[in-house]
Amino acid sequence: MLPLLRATRTWPRLLQLAVMAAAVGITYLLQLPLEADVPGDPFLLFFLVVLACTLAFGQSIGICAVAATSCLSTHFFEPGGTFQIQHAGDLVRVELYALLASGCVVIAARSGRMFLAAYEAAERASNNSVLLRELSHRVANNFATVASLIRRQAARVADPFAKSALDDAVGQVTVMARIHRRLLAGNDNTSVEARRFVVELCDDLRAAMLAGRNIAIACTASSHWLPLAQAVPLGLILNELVINAVKYAFPDDRAGVICVSLQRRGEQLCLTVSDDGVGLRGPNRDCGKGQELIAALCQQLEGRLHSQSTDHGAIFSIVFPIQPYRQSSCDYALERLQ
Repeated sequence: MLPLLRATRTWPRLLQLAVMAAAVGITYLLQLPLEADVPGDPFLLFFLVVLACTLAFGQSIGICAVAATSCLSTHFFEPGGTFQIQHAGDLVRVELYALLASGCVVIAARSGRMFLAAYEAAERASNNSVLLRELSHRVANNFATVASLIRRQAARVADPFAKSALDDAVGQVTVMARIHRRLLAGNDNTSVEARRFVVELCDDLRAAMLAGRNIAIACTASSHWLPLAQAVPLGLILNELVINAVKYAFPDDRAGVICVSLQRRGEQLCLTVSDDGVGLRGPNRDCGKGQELIAALCQQLEGRLHSQSTDHGAIFSIVFPIQPYRQSSCDYALERLQ
């Protein structure tokens, strides 16, 4: 209906007037036999035509319809059959009809403009959503290309430290690609569902890093919508903590379990990554670029990082405030993607 109304608003003014005159004329002709059988005020049918013309063509055409129907309505008052009115009361009724109908025309015209404005805004948002989805798709492809290039360079590097740094970079870029794939799969272009995102990220890490290792990843997460501004650093932190646990918590092919948990605590979320390995006594568990990256990402989340070493392994937890979830905002997402 709204696309049709938008189309009729763009018709030439003469065509609009012609359609209005035809509608009023047909209603007048239909009213003639009805008046003969059931005498009474002719205003109801005329009023419906006035509203229809107002919604279809706007306020000015609606006022013209009020004027036309007010003149034609005089035909149905005494003495009847002419456009002359003998009784002052009948003239007052016609004037009241014209006044009330004009007020309704103004209200209907404004309502029509509001509906059309809302429809056009929704249409623009839908178009922007399609553009944003295409942008996210291209960004994800670019991440995959960058990861492939870094992986090729890492294969040519002999220095183990440089190779390890390049491998870490590949993992971080891959996390970014995963996040954008999750955005493409969702209904909202600016947020991800936390439980699905964390579980699938753990599945990806399990497939990529634990082949041939007797290490398990147990994952639990509460259902919550994460905005893109939080999903990106959270995914990178989780990736870094799990990689560090695989590298350093289980030396000499030791078996173990890495537990990942994301739970809501009031107005905060808590990400916990624990293991039953050698604890923070292992080499490079509590220093290096990885910890610097995690600390920087925690600041981006406005969160606090806690680490603890026990006889049964290490525990890392990040507590950060929940950002209020908003419906898809193309401007917000584009700003975060830049």
